[in-house]
Amino acid sequence: MSALSEAFVPALLGALVGGAGVAWMLGAFEDSPGGRSSPESVVGRSPNADTVLEIARLREELAQERALRVAPPAPPLAEPASPGLTVAEPFAEKDFPEMTGAEAEEEAAGPRPWFDSAALGRLGWSEDEVERVRQRWEEYQLAKLEVENQRARKVPGWKELGKRLFQIEVEARNDLGDEGYEAMRFAAGQKNRVVLSELLEISPASDGGLMSGDEVISYDGQRVFSSGALKFLTQSGEPDAWTEMRVLRAGEERRFFVRRGPLGARLEAVTRPPYP
Repeated sequence: MSALSEAFVPALLGALVGGAGVAWMLGAFEDSPGGRSSPESVVGRSPNADTVLEIARLREELAQERALRVAPPAPPLAEPASPGLTVAEPFAEKDFPEMTGAEAEEEAAGPRPWFDSAALGRLGWSEDEVERVRQRWEEYQLAKLEVENQRARKVPGWKELGKRLFQIEVEARNDLGDEGYEAMRFAAGQKNRVVLSELLEISPASDGGLMSGDEVISYDGQRVFSSGALKFLTQSGEPDAWTEMRVLRAGEERRFFVRRGPLGARLEAVTRPPYP
C-alpha cells in the first residue's frame, strides 16, 4: 500500500463504521410498529456481518502496511543455479599450490641477473674469462636490441633484418668459440642444450640406440645448442648416411650412429651448465 492508501484506509474505516452504525440504527427502528422502534429494542442488535468483515479486512491490510514500513526489506531470493553448474567459492590460500624448494629460493633471492657472472665463477671460470664473455654478451645483446628496434620502426628493409639476427648469433659464436658461446647463453639464462624427451619406437633415433632423456652434445661433429640448429643439421648432408651423435646420458658422454634425416624424436630445449 502507498502513503496515499495508508491515509485513505483510516478515513474509509471511519466512514464504514459510521455508515454501519446509521444503517443499524435505521434497521432497528424499522422493526417497531409505525416504522420506529423504541430505544430498548435497539439494544442487543449488531451491524451487518458483511460490513464487519470488510472492516476487519481493511484493518488487517493497514496493519500489514505499517509493519512493512517499519521492518527492513527482505533480501532477494537467489536465482536457482543452472543444471550442471556450481557456484564458485572465493579463492582461499589453500587453493593455490605451494612453491617448490627451488622456486622459493629464487623468490627469496630476488630477480635473476640479466647476465649471471657469479654462476660461471661457481663453475670454475676465471674472472678474466668471465669478463671476456660478459663484454661480448653486452655487444651481442645490444646488437639484437637495435635490430628489434629497427624492425618495430619498420625502417627501409626491415623485413630482411631477420637475417641480421642470425648473423649476430654466428658472429658471437665465432668470437667466443663453442665453449664460450655456450657459457654466454647459460649465464644469460638462454636455452643451451637439446634433450630427446620422447622417441618413436620405429624412429631412426631408436634404431641407433638413443633413448628418452639423452642430451644432445653434437651432431656430425657440430656442437648443438638449440632445437632449430639440430633440425637444420639433420636436413643437410646426404640422406640416410650414417652420422655420429654425441649425447650425455646420466651425466656420461656416449656416442651413437644414426641415419641422417628426421630423428623421430620430440626435442626439448633446456638450460644446462656449459659442457667442455
